[in-house]
Amino acid sequence: MLSLNSALRRRFFLHHHQLRLFSSDSSSASTSSSTPSNLSVVINSVFRAESDPNRAVSILFRFPNHLYDRYAGDHALRRLSGASISLTLLDKFLPLAESEKDFAALLLSYGAAQLPSSAIRAFNERICSSLSVSVLSVNALLSALIKSGQQREVHNVFTEITGKHSGIKPDEVSYGLLVQALFKSKKFDLAFEILKEIREEKGIVLGPQIYSLLFTFVYKLNNPYLAERFWNEMIDNGFKPDFDAYRIKVWCHHVRLNAQKVIEVLREMEVNGFKPDVDMYNSLLICYCKNGSVDRAFELYKAMKEENDFSLNFDTFSILMNGLNRAEDFETGIEVFRDSVRIDRIPKFSIVRDFVQLLVKYGKMEEAKEVVIETKKKPRKLNGKMKKIDDMLGQELMVLLFGH
Repeated sequence: MLSLNSALRRRFFLHHHQLRLFSSDSSSASTSSSTPSNLSVVINSVFRAESDPNRAVSILFRFPNHLYDRYAGDHALRRLSGASISLTLLDKFLPLAESEKDFAALLLSYGAAQLPSSAIRAFNERICSSLSVSVLSVNALLSALIKSGQQREVHNVFTEITGKHSGIKPDEVSYGLLVQALFKSKKFDLAFEILKEIREEKGIVLGPQIYSLLFTFVYKLNNPYLAERFWNEMIDNGFKPDFDAYRIKVWCHHVRLNAQKVIEVLREMEVNGFKPDVDMYNSLLICYCKNGSVDRAFELYKAMKEENDFSLNFDTFSILMNGLNRAEDFETGIEVFRDSVRIDRIPKFSIVRDFVQLLVKYGKMEEAKEVVIETKKKPRKLNGKMKKIDDMLGQELMVLLFGH
């Protein structure tokens, strides 16, 4: 038995959004004609009342044919989203897939269920039938292979389909999926060759949405050379990075603790009319603190504070206070802690505990008491239970500070 929760829950999303990704013809995303609203209520109640997946499928097959596409199919899939469904049960949906958009949805379900061979079988059977097959089905098949971890097969399947069926013309989505599969298979040079080929020989340039998806994946490979190469490829093809693209680029440099690269990205954003947000500056704070440059971190913090106190968040104070604790810079820590109290952004308790212990270590008892008193006003929920700073510090330290 295979769990298809994720695949089946995505059914509605596919109909309303993902079909636009799978086809360059936006008309393919249109829905069928309207159905009386009371019908949806009846169908919904039927499937809500039935807990057995096999019986639900039997009920589905008793509905008139014209109801399959819009309501019965969708409600059945939603009803079965919590069930473990075998390959045989999933195959029962094939007769419902007369329209190509439903067939594409089924191919995606095979992919999410880790059944790539079944997806290929279903595609080949449809090719041999009288039912329509376009680039929409091809894109769904390629996506199913990627979803099921068979990205190494995508290039061969793509080549075979386009070679045998001249009537099926790959679009930018097809090539986007192909390039994604090659990146996942670590065939980087071939991926860039195909990007060059489709641009120079076929006149196809990947759109912003597809570039963004590929870009996100490439940067997560944690390969700086490859990431910069792909970024330049996007820029050369007219791609204008959006805010999210810059966010990903900042994140990848901060993971490698490369403060200089983060600064370069932030400057580039400002030149291109984007204003970095507090999370991006927090990434730079992390780089400084973990590299031992707490003085630079504090200077950045002061600049952030002058910009707008209330743009600072809990992470800002937790990152900086943690860095100051490690550097044993309790004097700066007191200033930062008081700021966090003033704007109600006290760091998490573990960091406050370490700070109190640091203050006690250096004989700053009054400051330690101040920190405890202010923090006690803000109990936190940890592991499902309300916790107080007393619990974090322990009885011995509390007696030392307050004498009880």
